[in-house]
Amino acid sequence: MQNIVIFGHTDFSELVGWYVEHEERYRLLGYTVNEKYLDNGQLSNSGGGTAV
Repeated sequence: MQNIVIFGHTDFSELVGWYVEHEERYRLLGYTVNEKYLDNGQLSNSGGGTAV
């Protein structure tokens, strides 16, 4: 099983996450964003990219 971390927090990255979660050969560890998209340690609504 291959571990996956998705960069970004947009609709597209969540869609990619859905597919990764439903593929048995991958395990989704989580999402990450650039620090500028965090507000007091929480994700802001502006997203952070969609590259996987």
